[in-house]
Amino acid sequence: MLAIVEYCGTMPTKLKKHENSKKSEPYIRTDPKVIQRAAEMAEHEKVSNVMTKLMEDNSFTAPKFRRQKNDKRFRNRKRKLEENMNSRINIADDVVSVLSELHSNPVIQEIILTKHKKPVVIVYSNQQMDDMIRNCEGDDGSVLGVDRTFNLGNFYVTVFSYKNRCLISNRKKDFPVMFGPCMIHFDAEEETYGKFFSHVTDRLGQKTRLTIGSDEGKSMTNALKAKFPHANFLLCTKHIHDNIRRHLQENGAGVQERKGILRVIFGKNDGIFFFRR
Repeated sequence: MLAIVEYCGTMPTKLKKHENSKKSEPYIRTDPKVIQRAAEMAEHEKVSNVMTKLMEDNSFTAPKFRRQKNDKRFRNRKRKLEENMNSRINIADDVVSVLSELHSNPVIQEIILTKHKKPVVIVYSNQQMDDMIRNCEGDDGSVLGVDRTFNLGNFYVTVFSYKNRCLISNRKKDFPVMFGPCMIHFDAEEETYGKFFSHVTDRLGQKTRLTIGSDEGKSMTNALKAKFPHANFLLCTKHIHDNIRRHLQENGAGVQERKGILRVIFGKNDGIFFFRR
């Protein structure tokens, strides 16, 4: 059976600029199969080489912009990482390896083993702890930031950070951000955070005057308030910024409109800033 379809009208001679385009070039959708092929090639070759080969094969269907291949490769890697995070993993060998280094590695301070749960590893050097206390203690001390990182592997890392007031960054002419104690863990439960913060308060002393900045994560916030009862708590502006930007985007605000509103609220400052809760 043969079917013939004829399109009515005329082919436009000039393509319109895409509404979200930041450049003057017209938007041309690339065949998803071509994007998939480009992503597979980019896993083993440079993006520039992939572009050249696809153009040589068929210049009409090849991706028009290098960012299309970069984005696809990033999404593929992110998907694989998320699949690994959700899969069941055997960490027995890793636990044995870390345990064997507990008394010989100066960075591994404590390993917490709980029945039916994966281990918690607390790492930092004595110098890191001393520097953090010296820079953060007191009403005029640096804000002690706490945040959980993602996409580092089959685990999370929760990090204390602060500004070292003994140093000046050549580029920003400001105090550089330094890492303090870190916790390697596999869940985001309040009990897990509590173990980490208890370890830190044992070294600092509960009555140490601190100003702590964090996000709005309920389990982390509850654990912080329980283990640092005498601290002042602030909310990181980055998370407020991201929440407002997401709300504006979901309610139809354009790119330039979002940028304008955020600039009015936060100005042009970058780095770590905190709002009082």
